[in-house]
Amino acid sequence: RLRPQLVLSVYRAAGGKSDASLLAASVEIVHAYSLVHDDLPCMDNDNVRRGRPTLHRVYGVTVATIAGVTMVPFAARTALQGAQALGLPLETCGSIVRQLMRASGAGGMVGGQLLDLEGEGKALTLGDLERIHRAKTGALIVASVRIGATAAGARGDRAEALERYGESAGLAFQIA
Repeated sequence: RLRPQLVLSVYRAAGGKSDASLLAASVEIVHAYSLVHDDLPCMDNDNVRRGRPTLHRVYGVTVATIAGVTMVPFAARTALQGAQALGLPLETCGSIVRQLMRASGAGGMVGGQLLDLEGEGKALTLGDLERIHRAKTGALIVASVRIGATAAGARGDRAEALERYGESAGLAFQIA
């Protein structure tokens, strides 16, 4: 549960005082969707995740695929509701939802998964691996930091420092 903890920790560190748990939950919903889809037969074809049968093994591929796809708009709605619950301006609410969707889409997790699939069975360079993991894993970690900072209204030097922290946290998680 690293990503939602990052949202909450950065929100507090940037001066946020309210309950940002819906924003944190929205990031974890995206992460859950990625795990459901990553386990599918057309991806990694995993039978077990965290000691339990994967969703497609229990309910079938169709249900698992639809469940994963359904989580994406649910995450966006949850992020919007979380931002609104914090009383953030409409422009800031939109920024938070855009950050989450950008990290989970073609420029982030989905794009990283595609690169990962294209690289199967090939000798990949360190640069290739970094590109895959920066998108597949790192994008949502960086977005977690950005969302927490945005929700707290971080500006100037504080926002820049948090941005650098997000980039380094995403990179560190990829290496580990």
